[in-house]
Amino acid sequence: EVESCQSSDRKLEEQLRRMENKLERLSSTTSQCSEGLAEAKVLAQQGAEKAQQHSSEQLELRSRELKDHLKHLREELSSNFVKEAKAQSDAIALLARKQELSTDSLQAGTSELRRAIQEQCRRQELLEH
Repeated sequence: EVESCQSSDRKLEEQLRRMENKLERLSSTTSQCSEGLAEAKVLAQQGAEKAQQHSSEQLELRSRELKDHLKHLREELSSNFVKEAKAQSDAIALLARKQELSTDSLQAGTSELRRAIQEQCRRQELLEH
C-alpha cells in the first residue's frame, strides 16, 4: 500500500510539474501578448500622428496654392480692368478729338458763310448806290 501511495504521489507530482510548465508557458505567452499589444498601440499612435502631420502639410500646401491662385486672379482682373479703362479712355479721347474737329470745321464753315453773306451784302449795297 505504501508503494501504491508513493506511486500515486509520483504521478501527482509529475502532473503538478506538467501543469506548472504549462502555467509558465501560458504566463510567457500572456507576457508576449501584452508586449505585442503595447507595441501595436505605439505603432498605431505613431501612424496616427504621421497621418495627421501629413494631412496638415497637405492642407497647408493646398492653402498656399489657393492663395497664390487668388493673387494671380486678382492681378489678372486688375490688369484687365486697367486695359479696359485705358481702352475706354482712348475711345473717349478719340471722340472728343472728333467733336473738336467737327466744332472747328463747323466754326470755319460758319465764318466762311458769314463772310460770304457780308460780301453779298456789300455787293448789294454797291449795286443799290
